[in-house]
Amino acid sequence: MRSFYEEQIKAHRPLTQTDRDAIATRVAREVHENGFVAQAGQIRINETQVFAFGRLQNHYKRMFTDPSYPERFSHPGYITDSADLEALAAYFFWGAWVSAADRPGETHSYTHNWPYDPEAGNRPTSATLIWSLLSILALFVGCMLVLYVYGQMRTLLADPFNRNGVTLTTFELERGGEIVRPTQRSTYKFFAFAVVLFVVQVLAGIL
Repeated sequence: MRSFYEEQIKAHRPLTQTDRDAIATRVAREVHENGFVAQAGQIRINETQVFAFGRLQNHYKRMFTDPSYPERFSHPGYITDSADLEALAAYFFWGAWVSAADRPGETHSYTHNWPYDPEAGNRPTSATLIWSLLSILALFVGCMLVLYVYGQMRTLLADPFNRNGVTLTTFELERGGEIVRPTQRSTYKFFAFAVVLFVVQVLAGIL
């Protein structure tokens, strides 16, 4: 979209930094404009977005079919059907559209301005920050509450974990892991893998 406006200016005069700044602001505003027309059941995009969609189609077509393309896919011939390539470009285009276009009557997108991208005017909404913090807080409060109740019940004179001969917890675990049952030992690999997977997900998110 920026290229579209830049080429229009270059056709008449040299492009300045002021022009680039103005174009960046304009594009960030336009991607948040929702062209959905309920009566017609259509989404209308402007000529700049049409231009960008064409660029996307050309990009993904060359990525999968042009060996000389700098951004070519590492496996030649992975996708060759023109209809599939058009569908792929459309998928990414509309994925970007729904991430930026403001919901009707709102000042944020359908995805609450996710992913974060200042150049597209996508910054976290207050609701995103509030509910993210509240969810983490609720997790910690819940864990602390469970541990507190468990600790208080252990101080009782009677055994609160044994009702009518049915033990609600294992005595072996209360002895600091001196005895580990085979069924418990079999879960070690699972927890080790879960920890590794969690770390990989965090690192991937950071990257």
